[in-house]
Amino acid sequence: MECLDIIKKAIQLRKPFHYEYHAPDHVAGIRIGHPHAVFIHPTSGNVNMDIWKIGGVSSNPSKILPGWQQYRVEFIRNVVILEDEECFESADGYNPHSKQYIKAIIKL
Repeated sequence: MECLDIIKKAIQLRKPFHYEYHAPDHVAGIRIGHPHAVFIHPTSGNVNMDIWKIGGVSSNPSKILPGWQQYRVEFIRNVVILEDEECFESADGYNPHSKQYIKAIIKL
């Protein structure tokens, strides 16, 4: 199954997952979060994911977790849904009607 398909399934099930992010200038390693939306970014045209990141490595050690993070889907690898974990609720600050989700692929 493709990473995008796994991410979409996790959003549908409201299940957290762990993943690796392999973008240039980012620290490699496992990250954990609650995915909220996958969408085509309105200005860049990139397929992005908004996730409430709850743990794992970070390229910015001063960033406090949990917190919002946006990733380009093309750099996400090794997505594993944590099916034994409880379903999550939408995180503080999530706005499903945000203008950036005009071209949503999937969202809560």
